[in-house]
Amino acid sequence: MIPLNNPILRLFLATKVRIFLLFIPLVLMVSGSVGFWFYYDSSHDRWLKKQNSSMKDLNDYYNVLKKKIHPKAFKRIGFKSKGIESSSNGVSFTTTIYDIKGRIIGKLAYEAREIVGLNKISPYFFAALISTEDRDFFTHHGVSYKGIARAMVGNIMAMKMVQGGSTLTQQLAKLWVSKIEGEKKYITRSLDRKIQEMFMAKIIEKRYVKDDILLMYVNWIYFGHGVNGVETAAKFYFKKAAKDLDLAESSFLAGIISNPSRFSPFKHPQGSKSRHLRVLKGMKEHGDIPEGLDYKEIHHKFWAKQAFKERSISKLKVYVNRAPYVVEEVMRQVLKKLVNKYNLSIAKAKENLYEKGWNIYTSIDLDLQREAVKELRRGLISYRKAVPKRSRLRRHLKGIQGAIVSIEPSTGYIKAFVGGDEFTKSNQYNRAFQAVRQPGSAFKPVCYLAALNNYSVSPLASPYTLLFDGEDPIPLEGNKVWNVRNYGNYYLNRPITLTHALKISSNQVAARLVSLMGVERIRNIMIGALDMDEEKASHRYPDGVYSIALGSIAMTPLELAQVYAMMANHGYRVRPKLILEIKNMNNEIILDDSYSKDEVRKQSPVVSKEAAYLITTMMSHVLSQGGTGNVVRRMIGNKYDVVGKTGTSQKYHDLWFAGYNPELCTVVWVGHD
Repeated sequence: MIPLNNPILRLFLATKVRIFLLFIPLVLMVSGSVGFWFYYDSSHDRWLKKQNSSMKDLNDYYNVLKKKIHPKAFKRIGFKSKGIESSSNGVSFTTTIYDIKGRIIGKLAYEAREIVGLNKISPYFFAALISTEDRDFFTHHGVSYKGIARAMVGNIMAMKMVQGGSTLTQQLAKLWVSKIEGEKKYITRSLDRKIQEMFMAKIIEKRYVKDDILLMYVNWIYFGHGVNGVETAAKFYFKKAAKDLDLAESSFLAGIISNPSRFSPFKHPQGSKSRHLRVLKGMKEHGDIPEGLDYKEIHHKFWAKQAFKERSISKLKVYVNRAPYVVEEVMRQVLKKLVNKYNLSIAKAKENLYEKGWNIYTSIDLDLQREAVKELRRGLISYRKAVPKRSRLRRHLKGIQGAIVSIEPSTGYIKAFVGGDEFTKSNQYNRAFQAVRQPGSAFKPVCYLAALNNYSVSPLASPYTLLFDGEDPIPLEGNKVWNVRNYGNYYLNRPITLTHALKISSNQVAARLVSLMGVERIRNIMIGALDMDEEKASHRYPDGVYSIALGSIAMTPLELAQVYAMMANHGYRVRPKLILEIKNMNNEIILDDSYSKDEVRKQSPVVSKEAAYLITTMMSHVLSQGGTGNVVRRMIGNKYDVVGKTGTSQKYHDLWFAGYNPELCTVVWVGHD
């Protein structure tokens, strides 16, 4: 037996241990390599299964970009529409809302994105992007092994992850390999995904030139806070177009790309500053900053003048909104139409509305819309100032609100509407469309119209029919009487014409007329004007409720405008229209809801042309000297040929004016919620 302390044995054992220790890494390397190649083959097989769909989605995205940038010159051969779902998978595009003249009212998306061509982007941005994200972009074929090695060395030296090895092409491929949707910008990194990205990146480089890859990248890349694409980022952070970015701004944006949350100037200003300095330093080393310019000085001047203030960012970006009440109502109506027409779920309808880059064309005229907002605000301010300081009404002033809606009588197009005084987080109630209020005397013209009407019925009265205006009780059926008081207890105590009664807004005459005529004729007008079924109309305007003559029924400003617009439209029904047409990114019509004036006239009239003419003539006296609406005439002068009627509900809870001319019908409401 050889003793353990034998020198020869000890040398043999030591040598064996060394050989074994050297053999372990070798075994691990060999087994790892074998395992990697098995995994590589498996990833390749999985990639082949999704290759066609991923590349097709990318090609759809590319064609959308080219068509947006060159709508006339670009023609995609063999493209077939996907209807309401026509879009590039995985990429969210901005939906735009337009007014009647093609001006932008609002833009909305889960991801704010504006498409822009390479010639509309500052060269400083491309220099910063290439220097920061992919220095070998113009020489590699999708994967930069030099870049991977450089990133590994840099990360080891820094003892942390400071740079990645993915090329711009790989970053572009990541979206379609991973099928990223919504806000899932960052998904768990895995070897399988990275390998598939490399496969796709190589195919992308074979199919597209470098400029096309850049075009897709700069319009897709995420810059944080729901902002996608360099054009949108330039406007979001600096309120300027991408073509106007300077060196400091371009390097700032390029620095955000690798981690938009970590380098957000709103959430992490210090991290954003440090990242910006590293980008500028890299550009200097890469030769992108001219000699004589100090990158530290550029950095200092930029941050000395920039004041990135924290802002409220919602998941749904309505990042252009020139008419908040309009945008909200358009969104509501579009979702409803999509659900009804295409039998979509609410979730699917929202996906189409907020992500597919549609163009929604409305009847709104932004000029009139701005005037409506301005005049409503001015009127409410004047009303609040007019209330005496010691009046009991002052405690209610904060609750005073208003609404305006304007309709084009010949088409039904809603040209402007305001749902309240300012649109805030706590005040988004659209009173123009949703607030149900008593119209008071503003409803009297409908009662007179019912008596004048000779369409399918015999007229019961003329503008010159005489009825008594006095304190005498009005007899009703069943030996009942109705005591009706005029405003201020003022009575003429004599018979007066219906025209004069409407002019001075006599409650007595309106009540006597309805008591003689009944409610049915009024109800029939409302059925026709509002396109209402008889059962609903009977519930809202029941027989025997003669107080309808004084406007005791309830309706929205939009409904009252619809009735008045019918009078202005020679007695023909007017269907209010807000959304005229919706087109997808391929300029295909998703929804066409517009119609011509001739189509309006094809509808059955609600009342005769003669009756509509007579009530219009009668209302012209309301604005004349001695009429209840004379204040309106004094305000607008003789510049506009307008007829209309004022209205107040009991205890002045609601104040109204409804008026029209051949071009426009407008209703204004002021009151308490």
